[in-house]
Amino acid sequence: TMRTRHRVRNSGLVAIGVGVLLMLSAAPALAGTRAVIPVPCCFVSETVELGGSVYALAQQPPGSGPEQPTLVRIDPETNRVTASLGLPNGTSAGNQLDATPMVAALGSIWVVAYFENEVLRIDPESMTVIATIATGRSPDSIAFDGSSLWVPLFNDRSVVRINPRRNAVVH
Repeated sequence: TMRTRHRVRNSGLVAIGVGVLLMLSAAPALAGTRAVIPVPCCFVSETVELGGSVYALAQQPPGSGPEQPTLVRIDPETNRVTASLGLPNGTSAGNQLDATPMVAALGSIWVVAYFENEVLRIDPESMTVIATIATGRSPDSIAFDGSSLWVPLFNDRSVVRINPRRNAVVH
């Protein structure tokens, strides 16, 4: 059984195991609270918090099947998956698991679509893709600096900057 462990930035979550998200409360009033939440696919590669919910990107381990991730929204009050969204052709495989394939910024969830050469902007409320931004070859990570999104392109060996207010790459 493959085990993956990932501590989430700015929260008390730990993704562990195959097909589950182990949630540990960071709030002092809920110290010691635990929940094991089943998620689709096989492992959680990244989680972010936005608007009181937790979003997890779940996908197959590299080389074990189709690399089509699922974005799931989890209500930390009930510890239940409240919505999910299948994403196209997944994130990169191989040694790219240390990359950050999604980020929460400006009220949206942003996910790289490695094989589609795009970044997807997802509305967390409706769990729909509201913008698709062409980036160049093989976007494998994403970061937000407070005003722009930055996306390294693995095969282009470059980095692009996205203006999130225009949903476009800055040239």
